Amino acid sequence: MNIHEQSPSNLVKPEDASGSHELNQKEQLIQNLQEYSSQFVAGNIVDGKEIVHEGDKSVIYRCLETDISLPGIEKAKFRLDYRKYRASTERGFAQLRFEYTLPDKSGNQAPFAEMHLGVANESMFVLEHRYVKPEYRDKRGIGSNLLNVAEEWVQQVANKRNQQITVVLCVGQEDVMKWAEKRGYAVVEDDKGLSDELREHPERFVKDHVILSEESAQAGVEKSPYTFRKEQEGRYMEDAIRLNFEKKFDPKS
Repeated sequence: MNIHEQSPSNLVKPEDASGSHELNQKEQLIQNLQEYSSQFVAGNIVDGKEIVHEGDKSVIYRCLETDISLPGIEKAKFRLDYRKYRASTERGFAQLRFEYTLPDKSGNQAPFAEMHLGVANESMFVLEHRYVKPEYRDKRGIGSNLLNVAEEWVQQVANKRNQQITVVLCVGQEDVMKWAEKRGYAVVEDDKGLSDELREHPERFVKDHVILSEESAQAGVEKSPYTFRKEQEGRYMEDAIRLNFEKKFDPKS
């Protein structure tokens, strides 16, 4: 299989793949992705959808919320929201929010895994947010599982538009870089020189925690280690080494 192709069988890995309930869930999810990708391409994805959040800068519409079977996780749901910006931004004009959720203490569904795709233009999406709660980062592959769902949706858009779609992401953490490469993402041409330098001359760099803000630094809040040049004194996000990755989805008949 080409690394840019996604098999529907990878979308969900139920505990018992022979169970008809799990298979029906998987088939229904694929059908839903096909339906909403068609609506997105037609420009009517928000028609008739419930508004779940309305702010000054954007409106979030609930496209889908359905039960999903995940290994070792009970009462999970899959959720697809569409965030429409009131005005185009540097990130684009909209965002697709793919999430797995669980009931919180108040009984509301709260996300524990998130993959958010920004819509840059007709041929490019940006994986601008990806997160899995630490207690679910294990060998179950929840993050990769949810990324499979998002990528299947992208593939459907490529098929319906009959054009190549590119998904890009900017990465600053070494473990996420390795994860992206394992998922078939490649460093963009303009960043290959820096990527080679990181690999061939590790002595020029140092790993350290990034500071989110002055307030977070005073409060002792840090993120996972990022990579900095040794001569770089700052430890803010903009000081860290970051690489851009991309993955291309060709239309399939």
